[in-house]
Amino acid sequence: MNITLANVLKRTKEIGVRRVIGARRGDTRTQLLIEAITISALGGLLGIRLGFAIAKLVVHFAGWSTTITPW
Repeated sequence: MNITLANVLKRTKEIGVRRVIGARRGDTRTQLLIEAITISALGGLLGIRLGFAIAKLVVHFAGWSTTITPW
């Protein structure tokens, strides 16, 4: 099952309340898209940070030299 579909199905009541208050379909779509982009970006940044931390731990404990490049 698509993750976006699962997210929408899980939040049906919230989406319904937003629609009753006056939100349009585009408003709901925009909200879900912004949430997905934000979660993806934060996950990517966390992964990069974790990679740097692991590289520093390897240098510290194993005594190996590591090189981190942006590419």
